Amino acid sequence: MSRKKISVIIPCFNLEEHIGTTLECVLKQSIGLENFEVIIVDDFSTDNSCEIVREFVKQNSNLYLIELDSNQGPGNARNKALEIASGEYYFFLDGDDYISDDALELVYNEASTKEVDLLFYNYGLIENVGDPAYAFRKDLHIIELYKSNKEELIKEFLAAELDGSVIFSLVKSDLVKRGKITFPDGLHEDIPFIFECYLHAEKIDTLSKVIYFKKFRKESIINNLTFRQIDGLIEAWLSCFDKVQGSQLVPHVEIYTKFMRGLVGCIASLLQKNLVFHADSFADRVVNYNYIFKKSKSIGLFDEKALPFETIKDKHFSNFFRVYSEFGVSGDSAEFFESQAIKLGIIEKGSFVRA
Repeated sequence: MSRKKISVIIPCFNLEEHIGTTLECVLKQSIGLENFEVIIVDDFSTDNSCEIVREFVKQNSNLYLIELDSNQGPGNARNKALEIASGEYYFFLDGDDYISDDALELVYNEASTKEVDLLFYNYGLIENVGDPAYAFRKDLHIIELYKSNKEELIKEFLAAELDGSVIFSLVKSDLVKRGKITFPDGLHEDIPFIFECYLHAEKIDTLSKVIYFKKFRKESIINNLTFRQIDGLIEAWLSCFDKVQGSQLVPHVEIYTKFMRGLVGCIASLLQKNLVFHADSFADRVVNYNYIFKKSKSIGLFDEKALPFETIKDKHFSNFFRVYSEFGVSGDSAEFFESQAIKLGIIEKGSFVRA
């Protein structure tokens, strides 16, 4: 492949109802077809996704399809694309989302003019293509504040104050190659990837304009809670700590304090997801609570006598950990935890149903 300005990398698994719309929006990019390539990696789809992509590839010389012979997850799918990508920058796009017609032109001009390794841009959450966005990225002001201070950015990331999604980030290919950065196995695989990008980046900037539109799909892997997702999120955060531990980047005490705040926040988010995604099944919530507690306990970092209680997430996690430490894994513990959470004002009674 000849050198392109941007490589658009799209993992695809069973997206026959969405992948066509995604590819159509990419092919309309104002930057010009000659300036970018699109690499779609089909992760052993069992529907017609691959056939749909093949038709696009036949008609467009800048589209490439990699077909995996087994389901390997989005991380490994992206790794396969990185092996052949020729772009100066990598733009990661999910196969059920879409971008504005000028997205690639805007991010490339911004990144190349400012000579940055990482460009973080705004996104909007939507229900369907063309719908107005109902939520936006919340951390750009933090990145903008500390973009020239890597130490503070690393601490903010470890404290879970920054978005860990790779799909809202333009990454310079030289940065990935220089740092030998790849996606790990498992879910939440983009968190360690983008964290390593922060570690190795020499120059970072932001773009406030909304150029990426993330579709909310109930059947999406991110809109559920399973043991794999619980393991994936917690292990991703532990991996980030491992990558920076022992480095001379920031004092160890500060790293550990921020990391613990982020870890507590991550586990609290799992507890909240359990309430939302299993709103109608107390039995399912009990199973997940039990697993989350055992996973948290196995880390060996939490002392029930010294748990944080400052933020809402602190209270949510600390209440949970204390109850389960005292009463053990059971339906009674789950019931008591939820009742205590209501009394503390952490969750409203009857709020277990998605708005």
